[in-house]
Amino acid sequence: MKKIKKFNVVLAILMLALSVFLFYLGATFKIEKKLSYSEEGNIDYKVYLKSNSDYDTPYLGKDRKYIASLIDHIDITYDYCFSGDKDMDYTCEYYILATSTVKDGSGDDSKVIYQKENYLLDNKSKKVSGKKISLSETISINYEEYNKIIDDFNKKYSLSGNNNKLKLMLSVNIKGENSEFDTPINDSSSLDFIIPLTDKTIAIDVGYNEIDKQSEKVEVSSNKFINIVFFAFAVVLALFSIKIIISLIRQYVKFRQEQTYYEKEKSSILNQYGKVISNVDEIEKISLLNFVDVENFADLINIRDCLDKPILFAEIQGLKESAWFVVVDNETSYRYIL
Repeated sequence: MKKIKKFNVVLAILMLALSVFLFYLGATFKIEKKLSYSEEGNIDYKVYLKSNSDYDTPYLGKDRKYIASLIDHIDITYDYCFSGDKDMDYTCEYYILATSTVKDGSGDDSKVIYQKENYLLDNKSKKVSGKKISLSETISINYEEYNKIIDDFNKKYSLSGNNNKLKLMLSVNIKGENSEFDTPINDSSSLDFIIPLTDKTIAIDVGYNEIDKQSEKVEVSSNKFINIVFFAFAVVLALFSIKIIISLIRQYVKFRQEQTYYEKEKSSILNQYGKVISNVDEIEKISLLNFVDVENFADLINIRDCLDKPILFAEIQGLKESAWFVVVDNETSYRYIL
């Protein structure tokens, strides 16, 4: 019986602890989702030359120096690719903007004197489903036309020594949606192509930037189904543990009430008659004798006084709160059971 009670106590504690742990998981369990993506963008261009006797080809390739006075027009190709490791519904909006700028010096902190913008490619939209979306746009720039606009402006206001540039920017805005993620990917990038503008016959460098980057979207969200399952198991275990605890409390209260009466009577007897009572470990040695049971301990005291024999006392193993008080007289034993 004691083993069963001990097992129930351990079981109740374990179930309650597991219930608390499941409640915690139900409240905090989340799923981490990752989406890796990359962007690549590059610019290719050809500088077409005016008719001349020095160059055998009609154009020059990228990453060279160019004689400004020989440039007729420039063909620029923008290539852009956005790709992810999961399928997405892409919406891409893009445009190409030309910006002519006159600054009062060549430094980074130089101030803008004049700026003019015009769209070479109006806003376009493209939608694609899959793992990637690609763009390719080619434009042709009349270098002499843009150069003349800036040259006329400088002559009109007698300006010299300024930093004159034409910036051609492909602006791309990407929105990628995946059903596993609550929020979409929003990304903005640009590919810039910069051409110096000058009326002088000098060699110029063309500047441009390219894109090559990797990123990762991480989203942490709860899974309602799993959270509900954790909560449900936690409630069931909590109810079972509470039921066991209530049962143990009731048994304990009942046991304490019984124990209180037994201990009270036993203590009263031992305190009052301890001088004539002897404790024995194994009452079974006299258990084969013939017993005459008395109704109360006072009767056993009278018998003891008449026989002038000690009272043997032992608590019975295996019986809850039970003790024998025995006076042995030859083959007859007088017994009071508490």
